[in-house]
Amino acid sequence: MTISKSVQADDASLHEEHERLRIFEATAESFLHSNNVQELYEELCQIACDVSGVVFAWVGREAGGAVRALARCGEDHGYLDEALITAIDGNLYAKGPTGRAILSNSPIVVRSIADDSAMAPWREASSRVGFASAASLPLRIDGNSVAALTLHSNVVGRFSPELMITLERITLMASFALSHIQQRDALNELREVTTMRDYALTKIAHGLVITNATISDYPISFVNTSFEQLTGYRSSEVVGRNCRFLQGPDTDLETVQRIREALNSNSFCEVDLVNYKKNGEPFWNHLSLFPFFNVQGELTRYVGVLSDISDRQRLESQLAQSQKLEAIGTLAGGIAHDFNNLLLVIQGYASMLSASSHDEQQHLAATRIEEAVHRGARLTRQLLAYSRQQIHRPEPLNLNYAVREALDLLEPLLRPDVTLKTSLHSSMGLAMLDASQIQQCIFNLVTNAAEAMPDGGTIQLRSRMINPAQARALRFETDEETSYVALEVSDDGTGMDETTRRRVFEPFFTTKSSGTGLGLASVYGIVRQSHGHVSVESELGVGTTFHVYFPVVELAADNATVGAPRLDATESGDIDVFGTETILIVENVEEARHLLVTALRSHGFTVLHASNGAEALDISREADGEIDVLLADVIMPGMNGRELADHLLADRPDLKVIFTSGFSAGLLRQTAHANDDFVVIEKPYRTFEVARTIRQLLDAPTARAR
Repeated sequence: MTISKSVQADDASLHEEHERLRIFEATAESFLHSNNVQELYEELCQIACDVSGVVFAWVGREAGGAVRALARCGEDHGYLDEALITAIDGNLYAKGPTGRAILSNSPIVVRSIADDSAMAPWREASSRVGFASAASLPLRIDGNSVAALTLHSNVVGRFSPELMITLERITLMASFALSHIQQRDALNELREVTTMRDYALTKIAHGLVITNATISDYPISFVNTSFEQLTGYRSSEVVGRNCRFLQGPDTDLETVQRIREALNSNSFCEVDLVNYKKNGEPFWNHLSLFPFFNVQGELTRYVGVLSDISDRQRLESQLAQSQKLEAIGTLAGGIAHDFNNLLLVIQGYASMLSASSHDEQQHLAATRIEEAVHRGARLTRQLLAYSRQQIHRPEPLNLNYAVREALDLLEPLLRPDVTLKTSLHSSMGLAMLDASQIQQCIFNLVTNAAEAMPDGGTIQLRSRMINPAQARALRFETDEETSYVALEVSDDGTGMDETTRRRVFEPFFTTKSSGTGLGLASVYGIVRQSHGHVSVESELGVGTTFHVYFPVVELAADNATVGAPRLDATESGDIDVFGTETILIVENVEEARHLLVTALRSHGFTVLHASNGAEALDISREADGEIDVLLADVIMPGMNGRELADHLLADRPDLKVIFTSGFSAGLLRQTAHANDDFVVIEKPYRTFEVARTIRQLLDAPTARAR
C-alpha cells in the first residue's frame, strides 16, 4: 500500500514535470515566432494566464516615470484605467509589485493585497474588482529590466514558490525572445540604412571617390554615379588608379602639394583646383578629402567629395572684373573732372587771346586751341558716361548725329583689317535719347562686331525709318501709330549659334576668353530705358546683325542741324554782360580761379575770391557791403559748394548762387550737391558764358535760378 502511494506520487510528479516541459517548449516556440515586440507581449500575457490560472495579466513599461500597459489578458474591470502606477524610486505609487519589480530588477510577490501595507493606494480598487494577490516579474535585455509582467489573482497566496519558478522561466524565455527581436530589428534597420546609404552614395549630386589608404599610391576602390557623370570616366576605368589622372596643364601645382601634405599627415583637406574630364574639358573642382580610421585608430580609407564649381568660379571672376571696371570707372570720372579744370583754363585764355588779338595768325591759333578744347570736352563726356557719372537725360535727337559723334571716336581705334561703312538715311525723325548713352551703345556694338571678325572684315552701320505698319509687323508692344528710327550694325564675322544668340543680352554672359559680358547687356538696358527695342540675327560662319529701334517723337523739317552740338551765344550778342555788382568766387584750382577773376573784372564786376569754403566764410564776414553772387565749385576739399551756399544764405538770404563743376549738372542734382534752386555751369565753359549767366541771374531778382 505504501509502495503503491509512492509510485502514484512519483507518477504525478513526472506528469507535472512533463506538463511543465511541454508548456516551456510551446512557450519558447511561440516566443521565437513572434513578429514584433507587441505580439510577444500579448503572447506572454496569454501564456501567463494559462499557466497560472490568474484572472488578469498585463505587461507594462516605464515611460517618463509612469508605467503604461502595452498588452493584457483577462478582465480587470477597469482597474488599470484608474490605478496610478509609477517606477520612480521613493514614490508612493512605485511600491506596488510592478514598480518594485522594475526598480529592483527582481520578481515581487504580494501574498495578500488586503494585508500588505504597501498596497494601500490600490487596496480599495483591488477589493472592488476581486483582486486578492499579485505578482510581477521583470523582463530583461542585457540584464536590465525594460518592462514587467504583472499578474492578479482572486485567491490569497496564489503565487507559490513553484508557480513563481515556472513564471520566472517563462519570463526568462520572453526576455531571450525580446533580445532576439530587438537584435533582429536593429540588424534589419542597419541593413535598410546601409542599403539607403549605398543608394544615396550612387545618387548624390556630388562626385564621390573612396581610395585605399593602406596602399602607398592610394588607389581608387569606389566611385559613385555622379563621379562618372561629372568626369566622363566609368567606374571600371578608374578603380585601381590614383586620382592624379584628373590633373592637367592648368592644375595648380601648389594646390596639388597641399593635397599631398594632407595625405601624408592623415588630415582633412579642402581645396579648389582645375581638373579635367575624360574628353579633355577642364572644370573647377571643389574637393573635400576626409580620412577614415578603423576601430584600432588606423587610417584605412580616404573619402573625396567632388563638386563642379565652374559656374561659381566664372561668376566670381566676372564679379572681380566688374569691380575692377567699377574702380577704373571711378578713376576715369576723377580724371575727367580734373581734365575739365585744365580745359577750362585753356579755353579761357584761348578765348582771351582770340578776343584781344588783331593778328590773323594768332587769332587762328587761338581758334584751333578752342576747337581742341571742344574735342577734349567731348572726350571727358565719354569718360563720365563710362564711369556712370552722368544720368539719363533724354532730349530730341537725330540718331545720325549720335552715329557720327561715335564714329569720330571709333574709327581711330579699329584695327587696320576692319572696314567701317555707313549708310545713313537722309530724313530721320527725332527720338528722345541721351546722346552720350546712345553713343555708348554704338561703341559697344561696333567693338563687339570687330571682335567677331578675328581675320578682319566689314562692319556696316545703317540708319532708316520704320513706319507704323512695319513696327506692327515687328510685333513691338505698342498699339499706337508710332514710327521708329532704326539703327543696324552688321558684321561678316564668325556669327553665333541659336543657343548663344538667345543669351547674348544676359549680364555676364560672354563667349570671349576675356571680358565681362556687360557690353551687350548695357546696350539692352539703355535701349529699353529709352523705350526702344533691340534684337539680333546671326548665323554661324555668316555674320551678325543687331537691330535697334527708337520711337519717333517728332519729324524734323531740316535734319541737317537737328542733333548737332548746341552753339553758345556769340560774344557780340545783344545781351549786356557788364555790371558793377560784387561776385564772390570760390575755386580751389588756382589757374581756374585766376582766370575767372580776370575775366569778370574785365566785365566791370567787383570780384572777391577764395580757394576754399572756410576762407570764403571769413571774406563774407569781413565784407563791408553786399555780396550779390556766389560763384563756387561744387566739389572742393573740406566744405563743398552746397554746404558753403547754405551757410552764406543763412546770413545773406538775397544771395544768388551759381555752381560750377567738372561733373554733370544732372549728377550733382541726383547726389544732392545741387538742386533746382541753383544754377549749374558745367566745365569747361567760356568765361563769357559765366558773365552772361551772372547778368541774367542778377536781372531776375525774384528767382535764384533760370
